[in-house]
Amino acid sequence: MSVRATGWPAAWRLDGWPAITAMLLVALALTVPLQGLGVDAWLADRFYAWEGGRWAWREAWWTSRLLHDGGRLLTVLAGATLAAALLLDRRLHVLSARWRSAAGYLLVTVGLCAVLIAVLKRITGVDCPWDLLRYGGTRDWALPFAGAGACFPAGHAGAGYAWIGLHFALGHAAPRWRCWGLAVGLILGTVFGAAQQLRGAHFLSHDVWALAVCASVATGVARYWPGWTALSAHARR
Repeated sequence: MSVRATGWPAAWRLDGWPAITAMLLVALALTVPLQGLGVDAWLADRFYAWEGGRWAWREAWWTSRLLHDGGRLLTVLAGATLAAALLLDRRLHVLSARWRSAAGYLLVTVGLCAVLIAVLKRITGVDCPWDLLRYGGTRDWALPFAGAGACFPAGHAGAGYAWIGLHFALGHAAPRWRCWGLAVGLILGTVFGAAQQLRGAHFLSHDVWALAVCASVATGVARYWPGWTALSAHARR
C-alpha cells in the first residue's frame, strides 16, 4: 500500500521518510523539557508521593498482573494468532491476497518494534525510576549511555504502540477501519505506559520514545512493503 493511499488529509498523513523524520524530531524536542528540564522527575515525584513515598502499585494486581502480565500475554497471543493464520493460509488458502499481505505486514512490524526497542534498551543504559536512590533504589541518576539500566525506550508501552501498524494493515485490507486500527495502537501503548509509570518502571520520556520508534517502524515498513503500491492504485480505479 502506498501510504499516500490512506485517504487522510495531506497535513495529517503518515507518509514515508518525511513522517519518520518528523516523528523522531518531535520526540527529540520533547526530550529537552522531559529529561533536560526535569519534567520526567517532577511527574515521577508526584506519583511517588501519591503512593506514600514508595511504589505501592508496583505489585498491585491491576498494574502488575492485569496491565503488565496480562497485557504482555495479550500481545504475544495476538502475534501468535497472526503467525498461525498465515501458516494455516499456506495450506488452506483461507485469506484473500489483501488480508494475507496485511497480516504479514503486521507480524513483521510488531516483531521489528519489539527487537528494535530491546536493542535500544540495552544500548542506552537508562535506569528505571525504581532503581534510583531518589525513589528508594540503589543507583545514582546517570546520563543516557552512562548508566547500567535497560529501561529506555519503554518496552511494555512499545508492545502496545507496535499495534499502530494496524492503521496501515487495515488501510490496505479494510480502509474504513484504518482509524480504529490507529486508535487501538495508541490506546494500548498509552494504557500500558501509564501503568508502568505508576509502578515506577518508566519515566514519561521513555514512553514518548517508544511511541516514536514504533510509529516510525510501522510507517517505514508500510512504505516498502512488497506490492502495496500497485494493489492500492488498482483499488482506486
